[in-house]
Amino acid sequence: MSTVILMGSPRVNGLSAKCAKELQKGFEQAGQDAKTINLYEKEIDLCDACGEGWGLCPQGKCIKKDDFMEVYRDIKRADILAVVSPVYWHDASEKMKSLLDRIRRCDLREGNHWLKGKKGIILAVAGGTGNGIIRCLEHLAYTLSLLEVEVKERLPITRYSQKYMFEILEEAAYLLATT
Repeated sequence: MSTVILMGSPRVNGLSAKCAKELQKGFEQAGQDAKTINLYEKEIDLCDACGEGWGLCPQGKCIKKDDFMEVYRDIKRADILAVVSPVYWHDASEKMKSLLDRIRRCDLREGNHWLKGKKGIILAVAGGTGNGIIRCLEHLAYTLSLLEVEVKERLPITRYSQKYMFEILEEAAYLLATT
């Protein structure tokens, strides 16, 4: 069994990165091969919406030459998908949105549905007020539901809750991997 943790923050030592590390510990304790992918270390461009705006993605392959297909292949091979994003203006980070938009076009095109039935966990991480955290979780959950990922947990983490949430994150990952 394997897990991909998508970390969508440019801050490699920030709160989102710390949350991703806690998830990784929990998945590894459960015997998972867990891989964290920092989207800000990858070149993932915006979708060009080719094919008259529909996004062609023949056989689920994007025509753009960047790191998208490498990340997408890792996700398709995984049993569990963890999404960790900072909250920017009540939404996920730009890199996370760009990745998920392109996955949506490739995965739903031509009846591919390679993510269907995968287990998922979503973390929205707010270093500021936390006011946009629920909307961010809703948006990410909706996007993953379109991809037919079975989101089992949606967790809000703020700078105020981080101390007790780290323990919860590790346990949530372990339980997701073992049940």
